[in-house]
Amino acid sequence: MKALRDRRQLLFNLLEDKFGAAICQHLISEDTSLNFNNRVPKGQGKEEVSRQFRPLIDRRVIDESFYQKFEEEGWAFDFPGWIGRIGDHSERIRDIMIIQAEPHVENYDYQYVYEFAERKYYSDFSIRGSKIKSNSIRDIWTRTVHFLADDDTRSKIFNQQDKKALYHVLERIYITDVCHFAPQVSVERLEKERQWGKVREKAARAFLVREITAVNPRLIIAAGNSSVQAIKDYLLPEFDSNSKVILNANDVPGRGIKGLPLLYELYKNGTFVSYLLCAPHLGFDGYSAGTFWKENGRILHDKMKKVMRNGWL
Repeated sequence: MKALRDRRQLLFNLLEDKFGAAICQHLISEDTSLNFNNRVPKGQGKEEVSRQFRPLIDRRVIDESFYQKFEEEGWAFDFPGWIGRIGDHSERIRDIMIIQAEPHVENYDYQYVYEFAERKYYSDFSIRGSKIKSNSIRDIWTRTVHFLADDDTRSKIFNQQDKKALYHVLERIYITDVCHFAPQVSVERLEKERQWGKVREKAARAFLVREITAVNPRLIIAAGNSSVQAIKDYLLPEFDSNSKVILNANDVPGRGIKGLPLLYELYKNGTFVSYLLCAPHLGFDGYSAGTFWKENGRILHDKMKKVMRNGWL
């Protein structure tokens, strides 16, 4: 357990660097679980957010001029999400780490990524037919569970409405962003900002590899083009020449997106470290990504199971 305690401290140190001690203390409960009700509506956490941007500006993670450009609208943070406590696992904080792009934070000063936190254990995630209903307005957890769960667990979840089986999957996930902050403006406006891509890259360069190292997942899922690019730029160079692609888009029939998916086996100093899946966006409800997961999610699951050591759950 000492290795896990050390790794947990490594993660919490990283989170304090990203968000500041005050926000971490507000969002992480004493037992290391997350409470969904602790998210902070717009305007109520402005002081803490502004305070934490000063060290980010000083470290040149974001240029002060770009920060000031949106100071009137406000800035906000997206905090990583996990279910349950950190402390009942092996040397890995979580077995699976999902990396999305950036937050959509128009209504909150700080919140959890895709609202992946709990109000009350076993109550937030419900099973409705073939869908998982949760705090999130998007369909990300339906896609994720359909993709990750093995056949037996999937049958228990969707045929028997077995919430224990559902949490068996959810408790193994840690979700974060390439960039953990954004101005509180519409997605459309943010996408028109030419500098935003550079801001996102700087945030990834400053924190992403450290966060992955702390979580130490068995499977990393880079979901969406921005996440995939950041991973290729900053994570892959950390591994040695033994690392290789063991599954590519040609191995998965049906709709692919710009050469995705790609599954890597990653090695460092000749030792296996983790798997990396580069895939379409899990949280995007648009046609291309949504269709990919609907048509190909189980096919990809089965293909991965054949080439991975002992699966991933």
